Amino acid sequence: TSTWASEIYELGINRCSLGVQSTHDRLLKTLGRDHSGQEGLRAFECLRSAGFTNLSVDLILAIPGQTLGELREAVHRLLELRPEHLSLYSMSIAPRTVFFKKRARGRLTTLDEDLEAQMLQWAWSILEEQGFVHDEVSNFSRPNSFSQHNRLYWQGGAYLGIGPGAHSFLHQDSSRGWRWENRRRVEHYLQAWLGQATPAVIPANAGIQRTSDVPTCLDSRVRGNDLQKDIQYIEELNGEQLWRERFMCGLRTQEGVLLPELGSVAPFAQMESGMRRAILSGWATRIENRLRPTPQGMLMADSLAELF
Repeated sequence: TSTWASEIYELGINRCSLGVQSTHDRLLKTLGRDHSGQEGLRAFECLRSAGFTNLSVDLILAIPGQTLGELREAVHRLLELRPEHLSLYSMSIAPRTVFFKKRARGRLTTLDEDLEAQMLQWAWSILEEQGFVHDEVSNFSRPNSFSQHNRLYWQGGAYLGIGPGAHSFLHQDSSRGWRWENRRRVEHYLQAWLGQATPAVIPANAGIQRTSDVPTCLDSRVRGNDLQKDIQYIEELNGEQLWRERFMCGLRTQEGVLLPELGSVAPFAQMESGMRRAILSGWATRIENRLRPTPQGMLMADSLAELF
């Protein structure tokens, strides 16, 4: 509502991201969303009227049954709103989800990969024509309106997630880092902060054995072998894992990866092999000490990441 939009603006929040996902009610129903296309557009207008000058919109493509024409209509409708940032995600179906079960039963048919690639290429082209910078595989920004928290993910920076199911990441140096997840269920998250929740047990494969295995900022949240407060899960990452994530994430961006950054921890034999294969495949280019994805590499981001 307009009142809610004004209230959060007055709190000092300066950027909002809206999960519009589609402007077509038929496709929103397929996705299981409880808002209509018009409601998504009105929400954007409410935020803009409240004073927000930095707004992002999420859109999903390759929805089962979606046509290229519907995608074009949705993109053009959103462009009329003039958002500062637009995220465009291909629909993926994770195991053990409702969509996964429907597909297994033949009640859901995913889009042909060629049509999905056609959708991506058309969308990328029109957004760049409209002045957006293709900052990352799924993210487009107006110049000087890049998503700062997204950039932290791709560049291996530390971040703090607040709220149910939010993830956080912290690294001590290039050889050690930690990732943790907040309790997912809203009631459990609230109970934790009210001191009413039962501590969660640290998984055996988390790499955390004792309080001294976590950085100071987490000491008060980990006791013995239990997770306190809002944390549901925590894992420790070693230097090689940090390197692999940095490489896989960096190659999703136009900037790519500055290789000297990885020199102290990277297993160079594996890196060189992956780079050669990426370059031979036409998925990446190396200029001096920077490896960047090509347009084809951006389109094949998951396959490119698997090389490393």
